[in-house]
Amino acid sequence: MIVTNDLAEIIIAPSNEKIEIAQNIKTILTTMQGSVPLMRQFGLPTEITDAPINPVLAARLRAEILEQIKKYEPRADITKIDINADLNGRLKVKIEYD
Repeated sequence: MIVTNDLAEIIIAPSNEKIEIAQNIKTILTTMQGSVPLMRQFGLPTEITDAPINPVLAARLRAEILEQIKKYEPRADITKIDINADLNGRLKVKIEYD
């Protein structure tokens, strides 16, 4: 399965586990740490996601993504993480998992 950090419709009651896992990963990718009351460590740190992308920053972001998914969506087995920036500098993340 593949998930990106593009915003999408939220499915309140996913019809199967695959949709639920994909939506949970997308939620992790699109949530900034500190923005969820009572779960301030959930999501990605703004100091990484707001900085210009470079190899060191991409490695730190991969590590954060792996840690967050392992903690909050352990059913996903991550096989690949691609991190790029679009022409406007917006961070693009694509995750492949089993």
